[in-house]
Amino acid sequence: VLRTKNCSFVEELFDIGVLFIKVEGISSVSEDGRVVVSALNDLYSQWDEFLESQCAHLEKVKNIGETYMLIANRNQSKKRAQSPTEANTTKETVFLGEILHFTDFVVSTIQSSNQQEVVIKLGNFTSKLQVRMGLHVGELMGTVLDPQRPFYDVFGDTVNTAARLTTNSPQHNILHISPQVHDLLNTTPMLVDREVQGPFSTMMKGKGNVDTYSVGRLAGATPSASVQGGRTPVGDVDGHNPTGLVVENLGEGVV
Repeated sequence: VLRTKNCSFVEELFDIGVLFIKVEGISSVSEDGRVVVSALNDLYSQWDEFLESQCAHLEKVKNIGETYMLIANRNQSKKRAQSPTEANTTKETVFLGEILHFTDFVVSTIQSSNQQEVVIKLGNFTSKLQVRMGLHVGELMGTVLDPQRPFYDVFGDTVNTAARLTTNSPQHNILHISPQVHDLLNTTPMLVDREVQGPFSTMMKGKGNVDTYSVGRLAGATPSASVQGGRTPVGDVDGHNPTGLVVENLGEGVV
């Protein structure tokens, strides 16, 4: 049906979380694009599997190069909440806890247990990986594009804001959030045992200066074990692999 010329699908969604994750440092791993693709493919595979097994309210939209995008709350957001209080007293904010859990896992996959940045060694190439992450909540439009090769995508100011929060994140390996997300989180116990910084006066294109905040990992969080499958772990010089990062055979899979 989606391949018919006149077919279209559009949905208006409210109280949707949009999260962007930008991997930085991986392009310097190697001049060989296949190695970069393989390393990204492994990271994304770990994140995809975590979403599938641990996050009932989160849905990956796409990854483009070094950027990974997901939305939250799509299946419960077909009507607008009357107020932030109403939103917080329904299941519509359950996804915030899942996002925090997911971003903890993301950081754990690129962090060693005793340093802020993970060092990946691929042959003679060494790169320090970091991520920038941005989260905003609001309304957007979802649609299926390209009838010949249909895929779901989302559009709107909420998406743009989340992307700009990512680009303008004041730190690596923390979650940069909008004031709307901060207000929602402040009415829950989710920020207990997390370091929250801000407000920062952040210049954002089309919006001017916006008060934003950063949320650190849960205190005492440790890297989660990844599913190794048949893949080969990338270890340090002593053969240890505290991050669980692995590299696929270059003939298997792409991002």
